[in-house]
Amino acid sequence: MNPQKTFADCVGPTGEEGVLLYNPAYKIMQFCDGEKWISAAGGISQNHLSHGVSPWEDMDLTDTADFDGACEYRFDIGSGWAYAHTVHPDYLLFDASTAGWKFGAIEKGTKDQYWHRDDGNVAATGGSPMPIAGMQKSCMIDAEPDAVTFVDVADAAPDTQITSNVVTLSGFNSEVFMTIDGDGAPELSIDGGPWVTSGTVTNDQTVQLRLTSDSGFETARTATVILGGANYSWSVITGPEPSDCTSTTINWSPGCSATSGAITHGETKSVNNSASGYAGTRDLSCNDGTISQSGGSCTGTDSTPNAFSFTDQTNQQLNTLRTSNTITVSGLTTGASVSVSGSGSPQISIDGGGWTTSGTITNGQTLAVRLTSANAFLTARSATVDVGGATTAWSVTTRAAVNCSNTTMRWTNASSGPCQAASGSMTHGQSKSVNNSASGYSGSRDLSCDDGTISQSGGSCATTGGTWKSLAPDYSWNGCGSSVPTPGTPCSPIGKKCTGHNGSTVRSFRCQ
Repeated sequence: MNPQKTFADCVGPTGEEGVLLYNPAYKIMQFCDGEKWISAAGGISQNHLSHGVSPWEDMDLTDTADFDGACEYRFDIGSGWAYAHTVHPDYLLFDASTAGWKFGAIEKGTKDQYWHRDDGNVAATGGSPMPIAGMQKSCMIDAEPDAVTFVDVADAAPDTQITSNVVTLSGFNSEVFMTIDGDGAPELSIDGGPWVTSGTVTNDQTVQLRLTSDSGFETARTATVILGGANYSWSVITGPEPSDCTSTTINWSPGCSATSGAITHGETKSVNNSASGYAGTRDLSCNDGTISQSGGSCTGTDSTPNAFSFTDQTNQQLNTLRTSNTITVSGLTTGASVSVSGSGSPQISIDGGGWTTSGTITNGQTLAVRLTSANAFLTARSATVDVGGATTAWSVTTRAAVNCSNTTMRWTNASSGPCQAASGSMTHGQSKSVNNSASGYSGSRDLSCDDGTISQSGGSCATTGGTWKSLAPDYSWNGCGSSVPTPGTPCSPIGKKCTGHNGSTVRSFRCQ
């Protein structure tokens, strides 16, 4: 039977008076009154249907909401209840015969008044509105919620309580009884409430399911839910049997290592470090082919460094503070003591820190040494550095002394005296005496060579003839040439004489 429009004559299909049918367009029951299809409530006069509808409930006359075709309406118009026989979202038509009219019309925005109509035409609102004292509605009961979907769960852990997705119920307007049954002790929760096996639900409430998965692998457990007149199933399938773990190398900080060995799924074990220079343990567990590690410890035990050395220094100045090259210590897994000893007041610096004679050093830190060189030539001073029992020596050797080259030495009581002599080449530290080689004098001088410098001391310087005297010119004497004597200076032999120019004056000179 096809749905019928409101106001349809009792034809197409032809309806005899009293025939009852359902109009899904407005979700109402209609019957043929012999002329047209009208609301079941109006057709039954005031005998309200008692099966499949809700009780009458009062309405707010100021409510402007649409009229619902799934509900029946009646109005107190002062002369008894008037039942609507045409339900439209915007208006109602009802039997107003108790008030002397064929129809009454009420609009959704003015539920507190109605208009008399004899022609059923609500579009024309002539006349004066009449008051409505009260209004009630009774709606058809829809106890069939819209379909819901509980999503099956795959790869669930065995023997584990699993919960479903949450669904929101809709599409019904009455309380509906709901139950759950099946394997794994299934339960349901309504609106986040306690877990039960049955209960009553209403529109817009939420439902969630749970059950305990099977203890085996790749095995399903199914719960059956009955909601109104519909059945739903929800399955939880356990995953495949987990894999064992194969042997692998386990590393953990700061430098420990061990072989796990084969481990079965679910097994836990502890392994000991096998890496050199460390001690420790690690806790392992196997879960479906994957090894997880946790806890345990790893402590360095190697305080002996790799071999190390400093570059010796040679040809250094005397009595000078000298610093070595800087090295980086390696091969330690724990802190090591470090110290220095030796000549020249040696000290060490750790990682660029202050200078000291001892301390603690760790792997990767730097180390330098310093000492004061010897105050003698070609002399070594050495420092011994000890790191965790491993030692190395570092030495500083002073330079060789410089010998003295030949030079002319002059002396009396000062370094520019009339006596003189060639020193000759001398070695550092050598001492010797030289004799005067200047004419008219006799004497000697003590010399010593110290790092390229000749020092002189002692000795003597005395004349061996007369001294030059300036006289009146005597042109019978031989000329003095370019070497004009200086009066008062030593000369020999006594009696030697000559004439020459003493500046612009001609003078004669005689040794006497």
